[in-house]
Amino acid sequence: MTKCPICMSNLMIHEKEHIALTEQCAKNGKAWAQAQMGVYYLEGSSCEHGDAVPYKVDKNEALRWFKLAAEQRDPDAIRNIAQMHYGLYGDIGGVEKCHVKARAMMKEAADLGNLPAQRNYAMMCRLGEGGAEDKTQAAYYYTLAYCQKDTFSLSYFSDYNLPDKNIEEAAYYLGVYYYYGYGEFEKNLSVAKSYLVEAARDGDPRTPERQGYAANLYMYIAACLMEQYELQYGRNDHNMPGYSPVPRALALYRKSAQLGLEHSKEVLSSMESQLKMMCANACGKMTKKGEGLKACNRCRSVWYCSRECQTQHWKQGHKSDCVKFGSSGILKKEDEKKKGEKSKASRN
Repeated sequence: MTKCPICMSNLMIHEKEHIALTEQCAKNGKAWAQAQMGVYYLEGSSCEHGDAVPYKVDKNEALRWFKLAAEQRDPDAIRNIAQMHYGLYGDIGGVEKCHVKARAMMKEAADLGNLPAQRNYAMMCRLGEGGAEDKTQAAYYYTLAYCQKDTFSLSYFSDYNLPDKNIEEAAYYLGVYYYYGYGEFEKNLSVAKSYLVEAARDGDPRTPERQGYAANLYMYIAACLMEQYELQYGRNDHNMPGYSPVPRALALYRKSAQLGLEHSKEVLSSMESQLKMMCANACGKMTKKGEGLKACNRCRSVWYCSRECQTQHWKQGHKSDCVKFGSSGILKKEDEKKKGEKSKASRN
């Protein structure tokens, strides 16, 4: 559809024409257009419309447009003014750098339903910026942000093929909060893992600035797996075939360690040292420093004293536990589990 079915105006127009129409709407007092004009003057050709933007960067002019839109309670404009008070855009005449003001205005925009503002305000509460640290408020606003997962505007995308980073961060911190029981949440490993797996599936740890985030993410998922198993089956045996979390947990700890997280390196070294000392099969053969035991070629997370023990353990259930070495594993396993549950429900 290229034309509006009501007024028959062209829907697909050139970017320059779009910008000209936006300016005209802004002059006519439309709040959304005034907020967009503020973005044009704030970012210039670095904004989403690129070289089509004819305006040079002018932060004071951007502030003027944002204030006009904020008077009509436009959430994007209020958020941008809050970010100016925060100091995100450097020195701007007439704007006091004050985290207290930034936090108050960010909350106003968040309460109006603005997704980035909800994420930013949750972050400020979590870190204690512009006021006291408040994990309860952080949890509340991360939840509000996450609830917009299926409804948030495409205007927040920098690349339509990538997930929204506000949603991703909300999922990550909700997972962490449920893991520790922060923000008046009860500790719930199952809910924590669900949020964390979703954040990991959406994330892009290949970029250097995302590596620290991804390392912690993989570490938390691995910890959830191990703790869930221990709560259900006890701490004595982690190699119950068909139910063992060890291959998936080690795969995740390895990825976390590769991304530089020291805690994961320590946990990985400790787990591997213990596992190498005993045959994973029921024979229970023990050795010193893993002498004579050979690792599973696929996951390298369990060790055996003989080919017979390995075959027996595989048939007993290791086949469903095993994940390919170097893979995060859990993400694929979780997807397969959900597909199986949906398939079973449809058959019933």
